[in-house]
Amino acid sequence: QSGVKVDGITERTFLLSTSTDDISFDIIAATSDDNGKVTKNVLENYILRMSPTYHGSFDVGLLKTNLSNPTFNLVQLPGSINQAVKLTDESPKGVVTIMASFYTSPIVLLESVFGKKKSTIPFYKLTGRNFLDDHKIYERIYPTIGVSISDKTFENLFYGFNWELARGLSIFYGWHYGKVNTFEMPGFEANKTLVTPQEFEFYKNTRWKTETAFGVKLDIMIIKNLFGTATAQ
Repeated sequence: QSGVKVDGITERTFLLSTSTDDISFDIIAATSDDNGKVTKNVLENYILRMSPTYHGSFDVGLLKTNLSNPTFNLVQLPGSINQAVKLTDESPKGVVTIMASFYTSPIVLLESVFGKKKSTIPFYKLTGRNFLDDHKIYERIYPTIGVSISDKTFENLFYGFNWELARGLSIFYGWHYGKVNTFEMPGFEANKTLVTPQEFEFYKNTRWKTETAFGVKLDIMIIKNLFGTATAQ
């Protein structure tokens, strides 16, 4: 009817891209006067909270290292004044470590460069992960570094990659770079070669060496949550 004002409602639908930042928007009421001047008033403000993006984690690991650290001692031969070098503790052993993992997956980086759908990989996935839109299991390979938990922490360094099989549980494979004891006397045979105390001190030394290591790791936050649940019960 003539002279009757009718409010118009316009609906528009649009697709938001993957976001790691909170999305803020306003509900606005727009009114116009008799001269056609439009006035906008903000009725409410809303924020869509996004799930956080993580760029790394701290893990506790139990690793088997192939790097041996022997000890050398002079021992007196029975019925003799001669001395021989005794070699002990040269077998590899288990090591408890504290490690940092970085959520920069080489697989995702390769997919972003050579993949057919590289444009669909959100930027945050190149250096982080969001558990609501997580990496696929074959993409969850991350670089990691760490040290042993011992009195010689900074003499035992670890680096390599871990593959996360389940949330917070990973398999590690990499290298152990450590400071070990050496005895590098020409023609030396353990427990047989006779040496003088002076020769023993001269040829005994330490050296940094590298060997492979492997084992399992657990995210510290998982451990914290488990203990927190047990305490609450």
